[in-house]
Amino acid sequence: MTGKILIVLAFTASLLSAISYLISTYKGEERSWLKIARASFGFHAVSVVGIFALLYYLIYNHFFEFYYVWYHSSKTLPMRYIFSCFWEGQEGSFLLWTFWHVILSLFIIRKGGEWESPVMSVIMLVQVFLSSMVLGVYIGDLHIGSNPFILLREHADMQN
Repeated sequence: MTGKILIVLAFTASLLSAISYLISTYKGEERSWLKIARASFGFHAVSVVGIFALLYYLIYNHFFEFYYVWYHSSKTLPMRYIFSCFWEGQEGSFLLWTFWHVILSLFIIRKGGEWESPVMSVIMLVQVFLSSMVLGVYIGDLHIGSNPFILLREHADMQN
C-alpha cells in the first residue's frame, strides 16, 4: 500500500509543480508560484526516492507476492544482477528515468537562475507523463502504464 500511495503522491506533486512552474514562467514577478512549484517538487522528489528505495527493497528481499518482483527477479540470480532487475521491466525503466530527472532538477533549481521556471516547466511535464506511466492509467478500455506494486493476485495475467 505504501508504494501505491507514493506513486499517487509523486504524480499529484509533479502535476502541481508543472502547473505552478508554468504559471511562474508566464507571470514572472510572482514568487509565490515559484515557492509552490519548489515545494511540490520537493514532495515529488521525496516520493520518487521512496518508490525507488521501496522497489529495490522488495526485489532484494525477494517479495515474490508482487508481480514486478516475481516476473523480473529470481533467487538464483547472482547479487550483481539483483540491482539491474530494478530497471529490467517497463515500470522500473520509467522509475529510473524519473529518478534521474529528479537529480537533474535539483541542479537546475540550485543553479538555474532565471531559467529555472521555463526549464523546470518542461521537466515537470515530462515527470507528469512518466509518473502516469507508473501510476497505470485507464482511458476507457485502454490501459496505459503499469504499477510495480501490484500483487500477483491483482494482476490481469494471473486472473482466471
